[in-house]
Amino acid sequence: MRKAGGIVAIIAGSLGLIVAVSGFFLGGFMENIDMEEVDAVLEQEGTSLQEMVDERGGDDVEVTDEMLDELGETIQQGFWMGLVFSAAAIAIGIFAVRANNWMPGAILIVCSVLGIFFAGGFVQYMMWVAALGGILALFPIKTEEPAVSEE
Repeated sequence: MRKAGGIVAIIAGSLGLIVAVSGFFLGGFMENIDMEEVDAVLEQEGTSLQEMVDERGGDDVEVTDEMLDELGETIQQGFWMGLVFSAAAIAIGIFAVRANNWMPGAILIVCSVLGIFFAGGFVQYMMWVAALGGILALFPIKTEEPAVSEE
């Protein structure tokens, strides 16, 4: 079970790394949006971003360039944490494959729970899978005792 848990954690961490790296592009995209360009495009459709926010109950919210910059920075910070915890899940998963005790499984569970709370976006789902790998890594490998023949 430890080997299976380590392999699950390695796969989940690898997928988490891919998702985290792709999330940086989303955060960078949000930081580079220009409000005038967005309003120009939406004006062609007969609306504006502020009207869309107001329709959804945000009457007291004013949409600004700074708001979009902060949103982009927040997205990138979440994905940085996802990158860190995904890399940690891979490293701990490698140790769990070769371990003879329950310690890497417990550390993997702690790392995954921290990743669930601090990582951004879909990286959180990969951390759930890594936590399942940590649970599997807690249990020892069942070995059958050789049958003793009495001859």
